[in-house]
Amino acid sequence: YVLAGSTWEEYDSIYEELYWIIEEYEKIDFDAIEFERTVRLIKRILKVLIEVYPHNKHIYEKSLIKFQTIYDEIDKLSSIEYNQNALKYKKVYLPDAWYILPNQILYNAGNGHKVSNLTYDFYYVINDVFEKNNSIKGMSSYYYNLAKEIKEKGFIEGYFKRFINLSYFPVYDDTTHELSTCHEKYTLDHMVGIVMAHAYFYKFFEDIQKYCSNPKEEFDKLKKLTNSLISDICVRCCGFHKVESQLKKTITTSDINYKESFKEYMEKGWNIVFIPPIIIQRELGKISELDMESSFVKKYIKK
Repeated sequence: YVLAGSTWEEYDSIYEELYWIIEEYEKIDFDAIEFERTVRLIKRILKVLIEVYPHNKHIYEKSLIKFQTIYDEIDKLSSIEYNQNALKYKKVYLPDAWYILPNQILYNAGNGHKVSNLTYDFYYVINDVFEKNNSIKGMSSYYYNLAKEIKEKGFIEGYFKRFINLSYFPVYDDTTHELSTCHEKYTLDHMVGIVMAHAYFYKFFEDIQKYCSNPKEEFDKLKKLTNSLISDICVRCCGFHKVESQLKKTITTSDINYKESFKEYMEKGWNIVFIPPIIIQRELGKISELDMESSFVKKYIKK
């Protein structure tokens, strides 16, 4: 099942790229980069054909060997080799876009990658799910378990490309697992923060589907309440605490118990800005802004 799903995803990806490649291929003056992309695409097509038509495997494998040789030659002519052991460290500066997650892990959302900043997940996954009335049950557990696995075993190249996708290349020197993994501390911590952010993000939307009478209607209401701003959703719905980049030593939170939660920060001169959370009223089956004037909330805050 996993193999079939992976093959289908690869087929869709090839299909999206195919027309562009054909258009470039038909040009007389295509350059080396376009030639490399064409060879790479043919390799991908051959690998899919091997999975879909195993009875012709020997034919496709023969062609794959030929195009792999071509690709290796291109790579050899267009790359520079260096000694990785000579590199003592790499400096990568992350943007000033930090959140503190509910479990106190730091999450940086600012490198522009649509997966790391949750843009792709909100606009293309969650939005589509509610539009088509599909289920995202289990997504938060998947990301929670993945974060735990990465923390314990390190991360593979595929996870780095998926969640971070920066222009530097970590060294995958741990060969004790099925796939080589990397344990660079700061990169690993950065990735765990991104994956955990996904877990909390999806949990809120899972709860909308689970506890709201009309999930699509409540999702549309949420987009109006937050202007579809992911930062607003993260803070007001998912319990993230935003470390502001424009204001010095300032954290924005929707934690009504912030005076206790951020006591040490406040003692060290930090300013805590509170905004009312958006909650799921399970007994009513809808979402709403927390009524800060209610006697219960006032009593809780006073306490």
